Amino acid sequence: MLNFYIRKTVLKNGESRYRSVLTKSGKDFKTKTFRRKQDVRTWGNRAVIEYQEYEAKGIHTFSRLADEYMSWWSWKRS
Repeated sequence: MLNFYIRKTVLKNGESRYRSVLTKSGKDFKTKTFRRKQDVRTWGNRAVIEYQEYEAKGIHTFSRLADEYMSWWSWKRS
């Protein structure tokens, strides 16, 4: 399951930046930083929704296909 959380950072000049961190299985794997908190929420929600749509449609990412192929290949060789 894909989730995201928001992390606030205060720069030396006093300005704030907000970072959206996407997590899968409890591990951070993608981040993006914005000036406005609303932009962070929009980006994070959109990323989660796209991921859920891909899962529902059966669309696989390259890394997932590569993992499946390697497990098949190692099984075939033994």
